[in-house]
Amino acid sequence: MSFSHTEAETRLRVLRKEIDRYRYQMHVEERLEISEEALDSLKHELTELEALYPDLITPDSPSQRVAGKPLDMFRKSEHRHPMLSLNDVFDEQELQDWEDRLQRLLPGEEIEYYAELKIDGLAITLRYQDGMFVQGATRGDGKVGEDVSQNLKTIQSLPLRLDLGRVGESFRGMDLSRLEFRGEVFLGKTSFDRINAEQTAAGEPLFANPRNAAAGALRQLDSSVVARRKLDLFVYELANAPEIGITTHEQIHELAKQLGFKTNPHTRRCRSLQEVITYYQQAQKDREALPYGIDGVVILVNSLDQQKRLGAVGKSPRWGTAYKFPAEQVTTVVESISVQVGRTGVLTPVANLRPVQLAGTTVKRATLHNQDEISRKDIRVGDTVVIHKAGDIIPEVVEVLPGFRTGQEIPFVMPDACPVCGSTVIREEGGVVVRCTNRDCFPRRVREIAHFVSKGAFNIDGMGIRSVELLLTEGLIRDAADLFSLTAEQLLGLEGFKDKAASNLITAIETSKYVTLARFFYSLSIPGIGSQMAADIAAALASFLSPEDEGSRPSFVWEKAAAHTVESWQHIEGIGELTAIDLYDYFHTAAHQLLFKRFELSGVVLRIPSKIAPSSSFAGKTFLFTGGLDLWTRSEAEELVRTYGGQVASSVNKKLDVLVAGQEAGSKLEKARVLGVRVISEEEFRTLVEVAQNLVK
Repeated sequence: MSFSHTEAETRLRVLRKEIDRYRYQMHVEERLEISEEALDSLKHELTELEALYPDLITPDSPSQRVAGKPLDMFRKSEHRHPMLSLNDVFDEQELQDWEDRLQRLLPGEEIEYYAELKIDGLAITLRYQDGMFVQGATRGDGKVGEDVSQNLKTIQSLPLRLDLGRVGESFRGMDLSRLEFRGEVFLGKTSFDRINAEQTAAGEPLFANPRNAAAGALRQLDSSVVARRKLDLFVYELANAPEIGITTHEQIHELAKQLGFKTNPHTRRCRSLQEVITYYQQAQKDREALPYGIDGVVILVNSLDQQKRLGAVGKSPRWGTAYKFPAEQVTTVVESISVQVGRTGVLTPVANLRPVQLAGTTVKRATLHNQDEISRKDIRVGDTVVIHKAGDIIPEVVEVLPGFRTGQEIPFVMPDACPVCGSTVIREEGGVVVRCTNRDCFPRRVREIAHFVSKGAFNIDGMGIRSVELLLTEGLIRDAADLFSLTAEQLLGLEGFKDKAASNLITAIETSKYVTLARFFYSLSIPGIGSQMAADIAAALASFLSPEDEGSRPSFVWEKAAAHTVESWQHIEGIGELTAIDLYDYFHTAAHQLLFKRFELSGVVLRIPSKIAPSSSFAGKTFLFTGGLDLWTRSEAEELVRTYGGQVASSVNKKLDVLVAGQEAGSKLEKARVLGVRVISEEEFRTLVEVAQNLVK
């Protein structure tokens, strides 16, 4: 980011004000209007800007003190040992900088690390006197917290009495009469899903994340409510460890385990920073499969003597840091809003953002969906916003942070004309979609043909959106049917097409001419028709078609589809009135009928599904595939499910009947097991298919 001194002063003033407000919510009210990741992003911006302009650092800056004031409704509890907060690092370079500082302070000494998962929960302190649990408190401001002893007692993993006699030889002789452990209270993913289901049933608002739900539980005055939440606890620290003779952080974990505490099994002693990085990378891979949330890893100097000599700066120890995972929510600024035209002519507003790192990539754009969504969230050009990305989905704007507004922000209104071709746009009655009326609008044609050649449709290998744009620009094609008339000679000389590439593409186009009826319908870019709906339409039309002779001709399929009325289209399960109207309009447009005739003249042959009685292994059941498959492509396996009477889902939920897990199955597998969904291997799926095929024979 680049700021003048005056601009930096203004931005820092707003950052300090807003971060302090969010910190008060988080530490005092036990709630947070934005995600912790978004708050981390704001704090990171603050520290970076203060590093550039140190003369602008003020005594009340969030970087200089811990905000938070204990709630009056709980008894205050002063910590005998301060509860410090770790500073965050966000990449390997910042981690290396941290180690460099340690080595400057401990010249010539070997430094060993202890790494553990950063649990997404609430830090608490636990005091034991002669083995009995006597008090538990929240962090509060680091010096004074809130006494939540009664609520902590409801956590089944918390021992109310320690068996001091069960400790091993290495801890015998130590004075264990007074112990002050530290840990993290958290809510498992399954418990979180259950609680939100209960909130939905009761008509109450949902919790945004497990941490908020755990915080809400811990501040309940009725401990029976807390007990129903089923909170959990990992212990990871002993505040008075040096006083009793413990010398390493690793020993703290071992003592806690021997005393009966629940400790996290995914910890590691690391002899180098590279081992720490390897641990971090593995934790990232395992993150989704864990039954609880984590947002990074904690790295500590293992030697308590070195920890003592390194000391702390303000609220943060020098001897530890939190290496955060790439954020799935960060803050940035909407610099402008543009409109793009999709394959069905739909106009989609897109936010052009100040570039920011999100989930390991640089994000410059985020979808805004439609005008209604923009109005609902009141998104304006110039706004500071929270953007979100989960998995591989396109980033989207979650919310606006109105506290950052200066009065110069500009509201956005969708244009009355297409921003590309200038044609009139229409808004569908009762809907939110705004559509360009010109079917020849260039970006619409590009995306329409790119969809036609995509994996789920004609699956023309080696052809993507850039190739389509090049062929349209060079005048070699005007629509999808023109693809089948291309020659290698026409392609030679175009960017990216040498002899072999041109020949391979022509071969792929020729091979693609034999396509299933379901893929063919999906390829047509009819509004509202996805792959599952296309398969349902193909199955319905198959009863009027024959796999032999005329039934495989596109023109014959056209005749059968055009014979449908708006009402008869709705007889197919899943097709509502609006989609039925779109289907009726498509098959009553002369240009589309001509397109079908040209497909036929080009040699396109439609594979009509045979009239197969549904198999009991598939009929009425919903399947989902995850991981790599050896015997089929994902699309081929899904077509088999549909052929024998089953349906294909897009996500794991309680309605899913069977999850087929291939190689390196990820988070879907773990979620299926939690929900009790039947999980089978690809080999077991093949057996189901063979049984179905034998029934047909």
